[in-house]
Amino acid sequence: MGLLFGLLDVKPIPIIVAAQALNGFILPLLGFTLILAANDISQKKNEINSTRLNIIAFLLLEVLLLLGFNGVWKAVDGSIYTLPESGTIKFIVIQSCSLIILVYALFKVYYRRKG
Repeated sequence: MGLLFGLLDVKPIPIIVAAQALNGFILPLLGFTLILAANDISQKKNEINSTRLNIIAFLLLEVLLLLGFNGVWKAVDGSIYTLPESGTIKFIVIQSCSLIILVYALFKVYYRRKG
């Protein structure tokens, strides 16, 4: 790939940045989808996740969301738009976005478990 990019005079940086941003969305989306699938009572009847497993799954989803949004932040920062450099602002924005998705996932799981 390096030889091909060199011969075609293509700069790989935008492709790498785009892949990093896409991974920041795909990995949390997969985690969210797996949590919903594991708690769908219409599909699994009595074999849905226990409360303990759901707590662990939501903690892992939080980590995935933080890592994913951090990757998106890094991809956007400097390449598309210059974001604030303050670590506090970055933390608040990333954590707020994660919290919104976690609350939404909690409601979705609650209603799927009710059947």
